[in-house]
Amino acid sequence: MPLRIALSALLVAGLAAQLLFGARALFAAFYTARGTAVQLHGDHEGARQDFHRANRTLPIEADRFRLEAAATREALGPQAAAPIYTQALRLAPYSPLLLLAAAENLMAIDHVDAARELLDRSIALTPDDWRAHHMRGLVLMKHERYPDAAREFRAASETASAFQPEVSYHLARALHATGDDAGALAEIERALEARPLSPEYHLTRGEIWLAQGQFLDARNDFSWAVESFQRRVTRGQVSPDRVIEAQALLAKTQAALDALPAQ
Repeated sequence: MPLRIALSALLVAGLAAQLLFGARALFAAFYTARGTAVQLHGDHEGARQDFHRANRTLPIEADRFRLEAAATREALGPQAAAPIYTQALRLAPYSPLLLLAAAENLMAIDHVDAARELLDRSIALTPDDWRAHHMRGLVLMKHERYPDAAREFRAASETASAFQPEVSYHLARALHATGDDAGALAEIERALEARPLSPEYHLTRGEIWLAQGQFLDARNDFSWAVESFQRRVTRGQVSPDRVIEAQALLAKTQAALDALPAQ
């Protein structure tokens, strides 16, 4: 009789635990769905709160922590998102998607060595993921290892299923830094064909023209970049520093033109 009572008690306890877990799972699913919907409407703070409630209720899903981290980054910045990415990686240390997201966040707070560790792990898992090669190239650029960065950007270009103008843009910058201006010009031209309105791309092409002594072409690109950056500053899209940078290059180019002998 006592054994039967004990078994019954265990069954009841097990059923209660299942019901509790099911209720928690439903609660977490509700807040996850609401957070996703809220985020689609641009309310990153509301999404962050909903994902946080879901994870506090059922802290077992790495992907949901990734969602909370992404929303936190948008709402509060990458520094606030870093510990949430760390928590997600404890649950899923070999998720390529999570490794890339966490590495990108670390790069945003200038923790480039830690970011590279995650990128190395990601590439070991999925060597054909162009995004990991691209991001590792960006890390190498920060370390001024331009030939190595160029190799990573080429690997990204070769593994991407479709043309990625951002990869060609960064490859152009890496090649320009190594002195290969012909290769750099070819890459930035490819990028500009895809995104002709990008002031960053025009700025880079202008720098290449300037290095080659093509001052008129450089002035055209720098003038275009100055005007475009000024419009973006007005809309709050870029820092005024970009305008100052472009203006300095434009002034340098104009001085070079003024110094040329009269024809």
